[in-house]
Amino acid sequence: MALARMGSTQAISSLGVDDTSNEANQARIWYPSDRDALLCDFPYPWAESYFDLDQVAGPEIDGQVANAQWSRSYRWPSDALKLRRMVATPVPVSGTPPTGATVNFYGNGPWKRPEGQPYPISYGVGHDATGRLVMTDSNGLGAGVTMVYTAAVQDPTQFSADFADLLAWRLAADFAMGLGFSDGKRQYAETMYRNLVRKTRATHFNEMQSDVPLVRYQSETIRSRWGG
Repeated sequence: MALARMGSTQAISSLGVDDTSNEANQARIWYPSDRDALLCDFPYPWAESYFDLDQVAGPEIDGQVANAQWSRSYRWPSDALKLRRMVATPVPVSGTPPTGATVNFYGNGPWKRPEGQPYPISYGVGHDATGRLVMTDSNGLGAGVTMVYTAAVQDPTQFSADFADLLAWRLAADFAMGLGFSDGKRQYAETMYRNLVRKTRATHFNEMQSDVPLVRYQSETIRSRWGG
């Protein structure tokens, strides 16, 4: 799609090393980075993943804090591109909320979270000799914490149609320099990309809906209007 938009008639047989054409070389350079950058730019619902993190350091491991700023550290999931938020892993309970918990009538679970626990969970990102870490003070009430993130989706059959369209325009703009297309074509591809970004994001925003009433996180003045 990207090559066709630039007016190229050269087809790419494969992104593997067997195709030695300049078009395939450019695709190998730009395709992985453009795809991942586009995934990081926006929390596409179809690329969202949840993972219960494995703890690396903290009081539960060795009785010590992870570092000078955070109490605990957890291993970054191998397929994670961008961390979106951290949430406490709900403890399975019956219909009765645990002691000190706030009933949440809007969620699927019988309770939302203990009173006083920050929402969302604060976190930082770091690194050790093994790889990337997620750092936080929370241990998810002893039940662990869950990382919500954008996964490194590599299977193009999983892309939404508008994401694939947007990616093709981004690739077209990057191909223009390496393949010697005119600057006018490059500028046109960049313009189409910028225009399509807004439409694509608006479409995917409509695929999201929170089960938590917004009034809970509004100011005191706003909440008083709702009797909260």
